[in-house]
Amino acid sequence: MTDREIEIIDAVGEYVDRKFGDNAHEGESYTEEAQDYFNELLDRVEDACNERFVLSPMLLNKLIKEMAQEMYQDEMATLTLKNALGL
Repeated sequence: MTDREIEIIDAVGEYVDRKFGDNAHEGESYTEEAQDYFNELLDRVEDACNERFVLSPMLLNKLIKEMAQEMYQDEMATLTLKNALGL
């Protein structure tokens, strides 16, 4: 694993810890909800980093926030569609 990959994983983990607060962990592990969120966000950030060159921790944090916002928008769109379909 490269230093850059470790930096991305750590930054995403810090974001998830802040987002979920006290509800992020069950003992040493993430809760199932936090782990699912971490995995999705990490995948999106890694994909975006393959398309962009992240130079600094500040730019990485900005990218993580952008991907989290995109995830939220996707979730809201899915809920709207399910509601419209009566599911």
